Amino acid sequence: AVYPWEVGIALRAPADGLNGLPGPVHGLAPEGSRVRLRIGEVVVERPAEEVERLGLEPGTTAWATFAPEDVRIVALE
Repeated sequence: AVYPWEVGIALRAPADGLNGLPGPVHGLAPEGSRVRLRIGEVVVERPAEEVERLGLEPGTTAWATFAPEDVRIVALE
């Protein structure tokens, strides 16, 4: 698991040591100055100005990016 606010957004595959999962953007939900959305099945929370700057809209292909050290192991019960 990775916290949604620790997940970045890129329009191309990451090349700087980050993990990346591609997928379509959907579920854009503004929450104050931030936007919660999904890239594929990954939940992402980013500043609204970043989402606007990247031109993200439903159906846009993007990459959810995160550092390896941000991943947490969660037991399924």
